[in-house]
Amino acid sequence: MKIAGRTSSRSGLLPLAALLVCGAPALASAQPKPTEPDKQGGEEPGETPPEPGAPEPPALPPAEPGGWGVGGKEPEGKYTPKGKTGALREKEQEEEEARAPEGPEQLTPPGYIYVDSVLGVGSMRVVVQPNGPTELFPTGSFVIATGYRFAKMWGVGVRFGIGSAAVDGPDEAPGVTRDHDAYKRIATGGLELSFNPYITLQPNLHLPIGVAFTMPTQAGDMFADIDNLADRGTAIVNQAQTEVRGWEDRALFLPKRFGFTPSVGVRYDKAPLEIEGSTKLELAAKVAGNEPEDGAVAGQRPPVEANFVVNWVLSGSFYYHLFDGYLAPGARVWVAAGGMPESSESQRYGGAQFVLEPGVKTSVPFTEDKSVGLNAGLAWVLPFSGSRGGAQAVSGENHSFAWGFRIRTGLFF
Repeated sequence: MKIAGRTSSRSGLLPLAALLVCGAPALASAQPKPTEPDKQGGEEPGETPPEPGAPEPPALPPAEPGGWGVGGKEPEGKYTPKGKTGALREKEQEEEEARAPEGPEQLTPPGYIYVDSVLGVGSMRVVVQPNGPTELFPTGSFVIATGYRFAKMWGVGVRFGIGSAAVDGPDEAPGVTRDHDAYKRIATGGLELSFNPYITLQPNLHLPIGVAFTMPTQAGDMFADIDNLADRGTAIVNQAQTEVRGWEDRALFLPKRFGFTPSVGVRYDKAPLEIEGSTKLELAAKVAGNEPEDGAVAGQRPPVEANFVVNWVLSGSFYYHLFDGYLAPGARVWVAAGGMPESSESQRYGGAQFVLEPGVKTSVPFTEDKSVGLNAGLAWVLPFSGSRGGAQAVSGENHSFAWGFRIRTGLFF
């Protein structure tokens, strides 16, 4: 029985061993075969390995020093990058944008004509009337101007001054029998020819330079003799025109003098701003008229007259354009410094005069392209510091102060 039992247990293990032996190959064939790594770095998963015996692709030639892609020069061809790239290209574009103009230059119409009128009152000091101020009843000063710009650059202009005033001088010194000077005269100023090259530094930034010549057509003579005192009154009216204008155009109203005036400035006129600064030097030389001794009062030492007069003007302006230029409030300010043509030991009346001119102006085009239109402006001429033309009197008081109301109208074309 024992032998029989051992035999039956062994016979039961034989079928199980046969099943394991036959099932192992089937399980092995059901598992995916791992991809064999490529000898040169491996293959991507799922990539079919090359068939045995297939020729390998030829090896790439070694990189040529200085060739494309290795830091050398780029080869020519339609795929060659043009110009700078990357950060260098961006920097180059920024520089080009900074240099690029903001738009075509907007030149003003080349022609103009206008009348600059100043109506003023006040008083001033006249060297040939040493005993007090000369009163200015309403003084009208008119400057007529016209000009044109040729070839977009070369500008020429003409100005002419004329005015009228009633002046009342102080009483004469004791012992003089005639009445004090009282005149109501019309006085012509000088004829001025100017040349103004139009220089553009950048769009909307210009350099207004020029030179002007004043012909000695001014009427009057401060040292007129006793038989021609009306000429003295005419010269005083011309001085009154200078006074109410803030001493800005001295050469235009100096009797019997030839003037030479160079000027330079800078102007920025990008809407809505208009900013300008300029300076000029008026040089006036006497070419005609009496000498001081001819008009001296008996018993008095005659005044001294300078043959050469200098007037320096430094000015600035600011305007802000509203409603497409139809309205532009703003202001001008200037200082005029220099000497007077006449002086005495106690009275010189030179120095500096500071003037503020607040105002408003407008530009109204008549045509669609804005080539023809109207320019107009209103302003107050207000001296606020300085003693030009009104230095200390003998009594130690300053009696001179005159202001003006400016009206300017004209056409551009």
